[in-house]
Amino acid sequence: MRDHADDPRALRVQLETEGISAFDGRFRLVVRDRGMALHLVPEQGWEHADLPDIGDIFTTLSGLGLDAELFSTPRRRGDGWILAEGVPPLDGADGRLEILAEDPAPPGTAANGPAERTDWREPSDLIRNVLQDQPVAVLRKPSPGYAGKNVFGEPIPARAGRPAKVRLGDGVAAEEDEEGVRVRAARDGHLAWNGSVLSVADVFTVPGDVDYATGNLMFVGRRLEIGGDVLPGFRVQCRGDVHVKGLVNDGTVEAVGDVHVDGGVIGEKAEVRAGGDIRVGFAENARLDAGQDLYVRDHLLQVDCFCRGRLVVVEGKGAIVGGSSLALRGVEAQVIGSAAAVPTLVHVGYDPKAEETKEHLKDELDGWKLRLMKVKRKIRELRERNGGAGALEKAERIEAMVQQAIREAEARMDTLNQHFSRCRKARVVIRREVFPNIQVGIYNAWDVNKVHRSGPCEFFLDDAARVALSAGGEVRPLDG
Repeated sequence: MRDHADDPRALRVQLETEGISAFDGRFRLVVRDRGMALHLVPEQGWEHADLPDIGDIFTTLSGLGLDAELFSTPRRRGDGWILAEGVPPLDGADGRLEILAEDPAPPGTAANGPAERTDWREPSDLIRNVLQDQPVAVLRKPSPGYAGKNVFGEPIPARAGRPAKVRLGDGVAAEEDEEGVRVRAARDGHLAWNGSVLSVADVFTVPGDVDYATGNLMFVGRRLEIGGDVLPGFRVQCRGDVHVKGLVNDGTVEAVGDVHVDGGVIGEKAEVRAGGDIRVGFAENARLDAGQDLYVRDHLLQVDCFCRGRLVVVEGKGAIVGGSSLALRGVEAQVIGSAAAVPTLVHVGYDPKAEETKEHLKDELDGWKLRLMKVKRKIRELRERNGGAGALEKAERIEAMVQQAIREAEARMDTLNQHFSRCRKARVVIRREVFPNIQVGIYNAWDVNKVHRSGPCEFFLDDAARVALSAGGEVRPLDG
């Protein structure tokens, strides 16, 4: 060792190769593990020698130019002892995408991971719904890591983390902070991650049927497209529009917007509800409820339907047979009824919600008018007996408030009455044929068609508020 005191480089080479004899030739000091560990190894014939005194060991090590901070209490390993160990580098963490948005686990599913659905009609994890401005992910920055050092005190560089390979697609917005890039949804829809691109899609497509593989579907985006059928017992819900390219077979479809079913809606448990229009190929034994117009390309057979707009069945057979058809703004069809005189109900111009509102509003007006009468009597009494100015002023304020409430209620009643006036103008237009046993209602008047009529005709409300029939000439289509 003394021979190398002025040549640290040669000392290091010797330590990393054959080692250096120490402690009166009984031991050899060797650096192993690529400079990360200093070993004390007994020379041949000294395998059972006792470990030198700790003080002597540290004194000896101090003369070798090693990093004293790395000296440690000797511990046995292999054929000798470890006297010092380097600090390995800590590589930097790669950047990563951390998804924040998760749908709450639906009933019958586990809260974490791919859930085992106890009811296979319950929603699966097929759609991951997110709302606009909802935080959906954090793109974490890579970290630089921490350098290590060997037993000679020389630094060992750490590998810096690599940035995550993520591209932000449509429907997301991002802002950077100290931790990385925070990503939020720029619109309602499905959070999609394909391994490289993160986006929020406002249109979601199911290529096949809605069945046990998909479970029930709920989508918050603009449009949900079903490539096949909605099978019995399954439900599809959307805050936008729904387009079903097959059938709704004893299933349920609900949309805040429009619903379009290329095929038919069939089965006693089949139901379609829409806040906007409904368009179907045909419907049999089903229920349809449209917030606007209802268009049927071929026929309605024993269907209960309601729409706040028009019911139009003019393509294909254009037939309404059986069931009940309630349409606020009128019905237009090629044929109503059948040669078998199947009972069929058609009711137009009747708005049950508006009628209920009118009754409540009438009660409200009566209540305000009764209160106004009492307040006026109170004011008259206060004036006659020269009551206190404070009491009179309070009563007059109440009178003004009640009068304002009456004016507002009467304005709402006028609006309702205008609505009912339009309802009375609703018509039932038949382009080709109407059969017996058809019950026709317009507003709150009713009639039963008892004969078979061919050719265009229409039912309307006459000046005497009775259901009347006009036949034998051209009929006006319903207003759009």
